[in-house]
Amino acid sequence: MPSVFIENGDVFFWLMVAIATAVIEGLTCGLVSIWFVPGALVALILALCTDLIWVQIIVFLVLSLVTLILFKTVLKNVFHKKNALI
Repeated sequence: MPSVFIENGDVFFWLMVAIATAVIEGLTCGLVSIWFVPGALVALILALCTDLIWVQIIVFLVLSLVTLILFKTVLKNVFHKKNALI
């Protein structure tokens, strides 16, 4: 295995998580995994700065949860306003 994969394993892992969740989102008709993409990208950037995997995982989970909550709240407000107009 090339040394670049061994040295930057965390970075490639988070890159693959971001790509996989984006592909899954693209293949589905509903909102399934879009909120994991920003979490994985921030964890990828964090992997460039630190080797602490537990910090990367916590940031990924917290940011994904925050993105999910914000996204659902915004969508609920948009659809509520749209239904009120009809």
